Amino acid sequence: MSLSPIRALTLEVPESIDLRQAARYLGAPGEPGSGTLALLERCAPPLLHAAMPKAVWRTADTAAWDEAGILQGADIRRHLTECPQAILLAVTLGPMVDSQIRRSAVGDVAAGAAAALFLASFALADIHKLLRAIAYFCGAGAYVAEILILTDGFRRKVPQKELFMAYCFGPLYILLGLSYLLEA
Repeated sequence: MSLSPIRALTLEVPESIDLRQAARYLGAPGEPGSGTLALLERCAPPLLHAAMPKAVWRTADTAAWDEAGILQGADIRRHLTECPQAILLAVTLGPMVDSQIRRSAVGDVAAGAAAALFLASFALADIHKLLRAIAYFCGAGAYVAEILILTDGFRRKVPQKELFMAYCFGPLYILLGLSYLLEA
């Protein structure tokens, strides 16, 4: 049997995500903690909104997959030793999900950098004002990233109560950063 034609598989975005199941798939042992659930509650809606799942599949004799160069590595060949045929399935949630994940990572890095710089400012008295200014700018960046995540790059309207802290503290952090920078 040669390679079969590529066939599309119809996928739909679910209404919601089972957060406990998601935590389990992400490696949370037992019952997920409140911090894990809070993080998943924050991340799930933008990911669901961005998801455009697509899938294709194809069947062929295992030998045909091997000849096509698909079965690279000893492990996959060993797993398929007794299998005369195999199905290849390719699934994606779409490029917008990847974009959401990257935006989220930027916000996490900015928040982590802000915390590290703020702590360092206690130890380095001679440059503490400069470090605190940069820390506040990083904090503002984290809030900007949060706004971008929640609004899908300003393409989606979000209730104001979800953005209150970001809109309130983001500009405040910029002002605090400027005040420390002017004193440095």
